[in-house]
Amino acid sequence: MATITLHDIDPALKAEAIAVMNQHGLTASVAISAFFRKIINDHGSGSSCFCCDLNPNKGTLQDLEDASAGRVKYIASKDTDDLFKKLGI
Repeated sequence: MATITLHDIDPALKAEAIAVMNQHGLTASVAISAFFRKIINDHGSGSSCFCCDLNPNKGTLQDLEDASAGRVKYIASKDTDDLFKKLGI
């Protein structure tokens, strides 16, 4: 079995999510495995990925259309701070 590290996730977010998982008797490993299984099952069944069921706004719909058509804009960055700076966030 592969090892997944969660070091790139905000520590407060991770702690809160793990606390919720624990309330439901889940470990992070079980929850993440279930998440991965959902992605694989949705993709394999030909249905849209669960994240596509979220009613995206007009800009996101355009981005999805551009990505499907191969009109994707890429921004290379060395880390999230650099990316946010380049994006003006």
